[in-house]
Amino acid sequence: MSNTSGRSGKLCILTGSSQDTNHQERIQGIRQQLCGELTNDALDRTGRLNGEHGWSESDRCPLYNSVNQQNALLKLSTLLNSTSPVDAIIRIGSWPTHQANLYRQ
Repeated sequence: MSNTSGRSGKLCILTGSSQDTNHQERIQGIRQQLCGELTNDALDRTGRLNGEHGWSESDRCPLYNSVNQQNALLKLSTLLNSTSPVDAIIRIGSWPTHQANLYRQ
């Protein structure tokens, strides 16, 4: 889905909890910036990026880790090894740094 400028593609957002208002607002801000709109009107009904300015989100994302970081790393590994890889990963919060060696692997 990337355009010729190389500034778009499929992304995945890593975050803590789907219940954390702060993280949900950050996710919405990322989506708004990438689609170039300050409202959700430009996004599909789920609020996810779906081709706006060349950006879309993996069906498996956002990846949440609030319950189990090991499980989140397993999901990330599965995503990265899938037949539909992502072009960009955006993390919200510090969870990958808590287990940096596992995250790098």
